[in-house]
Amino acid sequence: SAALNQALGQHDELRTSLEAASINTEFPATSIAEELKMVAKLIQTRDMRGNDREVFFVSKGGFDTHSDVEEGLDDGFTALNDAISAFVQELRDQQNIWNDVVIAQYSEFARSLVPNSGAGTDH
Repeated sequence: SAALNQALGQHDELRTSLEAASINTEFPATSIAEELKMVAKLIQTRDMRGNDREVFFVSKGGFDTHSDVEEGLDDGFTALNDAISAFVQELRDQQNIWNDVVIAQYSEFARSLVPNSGAGTDH
Protein backbone atom coordinates (compact mmCIF):
# COMPACT_ATOMS: atom_id res chain seq x y z
CA SER A 1 0.00 0.00 0.00
CA ALA A 2 1.01 3.62 -0.39
CA ALA A 3 1.09 4.22 3.38
CA LEU A 4 3.40 1.25 3.93
CA ASN A 5 5.75 2.37 1.15
CA GLN A 6 5.80 5.89 2.59
CA ALA A 7 6.58 4.56 6.08
CA LEU A 8 9.38 2.35 4.74
CA GLY A 9 10.82 5.30 2.85
CA GLN A 10 10.75 7.47 5.97
CA HIS A 11 12.41 4.68 7.94
CA ASP A 12 15.23 4.51 5.38
CA GLU A 13 15.66 8.31 5.48
CA LEU A 14 15.84 8.26 9.28
CA ARG A 15 18.34 5.41 9.30
CA THR A 16 20.51 7.13 6.71
CA SER A 17 20.47 10.45 8.58
CA LEU A 18 21.27 8.82 11.93
CA GLU A 19 24.14 6.87 10.39
CA ALA A 20 25.54 10.17 9.09
CA ALA A 21 25.26 11.87 12.50
CA SER A 22 28.54 12.46 14.26
CA ILE A 23 28.45 12.91 18.02
CA ASN A 24 31.76 14.28 19.26
CA THR A 25 31.02 14.29 22.97
CA GLU A 26 31.70 11.24 25.12
CA PHE A 27 28.52 10.11 26.85
CA PRO A 28 28.57 7.88 29.94
CA ALA A 29 27.70 4.20 29.57
CA THR A 30 24.24 4.42 31.15
CA SER A 31 20.81 3.91 29.66
CA ILE A 32 19.74 7.52 30.24
CA ALA A 33 22.94 8.76 28.59
CA GLU A 34 22.30 6.51 25.57
CA GLU A 35 18.79 7.93 25.27
CA LEU A 36 20.08 11.52 25.41
CA LYS A 37 22.81 10.67 22.90
CA MET A 38 20.12 9.46 20.48
CA VAL A 39 18.18 12.70 21.06
CA ALA A 40 21.36 14.64 20.27
CA LYS A 41 21.68 12.68 17.01
CA LEU A 42 18.06 13.37 16.13
CA ILE A 43 18.55 17.08 16.83
CA GLN A 44 21.66 17.07 14.69
CA THR A 45 19.75 15.55 11.77
CA ARG A 46 16.71 17.84 12.02
CA ASP A 47 17.47 19.68 8.78
CA MET A 48 17.98 16.45 6.83
CA ARG A 49 14.65 15.23 8.14
CA GLY A 50 12.88 18.55 7.48
CA ASN A 51 12.08 19.34 11.12
CA ASP A 52 12.59 22.63 12.89
CA ARG A 53 10.66 21.84 16.09
CA GLU A 54 10.50 18.50 17.88
CA VAL A 55 9.62 17.04 21.28
CA PHE A 56 11.56 14.12 22.74
CA PHE A 57 10.87 12.06 25.83
CA VAL A 58 13.49 10.14 27.81
CA SER A 59 13.03 8.33 31.09
CA LYS A 60 15.22 7.51 34.07
CA GLY A 61 13.79 4.94 36.44
CA GLY A 62 15.16 3.48 39.64
CA PHE A 63 13.90 6.07 42.10
CA ASP A 64 11.27 3.83 43.72
CA THR A 65 13.44 3.26 46.77
CA HIS A 66 11.68 1.70 49.72
CA SER A 67 15.06 1.13 51.36
CA ASP A 68 18.49 2.77 51.28
CA VAL A 69 16.99 5.89 49.76
CA GLU A 70 20.11 8.04 50.16
CA GLU A 71 22.34 5.63 48.23
CA GLY A 72 19.69 5.13 45.55
CA LEU A 73 19.21 8.86 45.08
CA ASP A 74 22.96 9.51 44.99
CA ASP A 75 23.44 6.87 42.28
CA GLY A 76 20.37 7.92 40.28
CA PHE A 77 21.08 11.63 40.39
CA THR A 78 24.76 11.10 39.54
CA ALA A 79 23.81 9.08 36.45
CA LEU A 80 21.22 11.69 35.47
CA ASN A 81 23.58 14.61 36.06
CA ASP A 82 26.41 13.01 34.08
CA ALA A 83 24.08 12.22 31.17
CA ILE A 84 22.58 15.72 31.07
CA SER A 85 26.07 17.26 31.31
CA ALA A 86 27.20 15.33 28.23
CA PHE A 87 23.98 16.25 26.41
CA VAL A 88 24.45 19.95 27.19
CA GLN A 89 28.10 19.81 26.15
CA GLU A 90 27.20 18.22 22.80
CA LEU A 91 24.41 20.67 22.02
CA ARG A 92 26.31 23.74 23.27
CA ASP A 93 29.88 23.08 22.17
CA GLN A 94 29.49 20.82 19.14
CA GLN A 95 26.11 21.61 17.58
CA ASN A 96 25.80 25.23 18.75
CA ILE A 97 22.04 24.84 19.32
CA TRP A 98 21.82 24.82 23.11
CA ASN A 99 20.07 28.22 23.26
CA ASP A 100 17.19 26.75 21.23
CA VAL A 101 16.65 23.73 23.49
CA VAL A 102 14.33 23.39 26.49
CA ILE A 103 14.61 20.59 29.05
CA ALA A 104 11.67 19.86 31.35
CA GLN A 105 11.80 17.34 34.19
CA TYR A 106 9.01 15.84 36.21
CA SER A 107 8.38 13.14 38.73
CA GLU A 108 5.04 11.51 39.07
CA PHE A 109 4.90 10.16 42.57
CA ALA A 110 5.17 11.49 46.06
CA ARG A 111 6.97 10.09 49.04
CA SER A 112 6.50 10.42 52.76
CA LEU A 113 8.85 12.78 54.57
CA VAL A 114 9.54 10.34 57.38
CA PRO A 115 11.89 7.40 56.67
CA ASN A 116 10.58 3.86 57.03
CA SER A 117 12.39 1.11 58.99
CA GLY A 118 14.63 0.31 55.99
CA ALA A 119 16.05 3.85 55.63
CA GLY A 120 13.73 4.37 52.69
CA THR A 121 10.46 6.14 52.05
CA ASP A 122 6.95 4.98 51.32
CA HIS A 123 4.18 6.34 49.10
